[in-house]
Amino acid sequence: MLESPPFMAGECQRMLIAQAQIEEMTLVSADSMFNKYDISLLWAAKS
Repeated sequence: MLESPPFMAGECQRMLIAQAQIEEMTLVSADSMFNKYDISLLWAAKS
């Protein structure tokens, strides 16, 4: 059974985090809250 992420995250964010961890995928996002999790993250903010 998977544990909920320890930081505050919405339902959709928790699902994306779990998917990225289980499938060993890179998550593309401009939301800095994903930096708190042990996932591969590609920053997608405008420069």
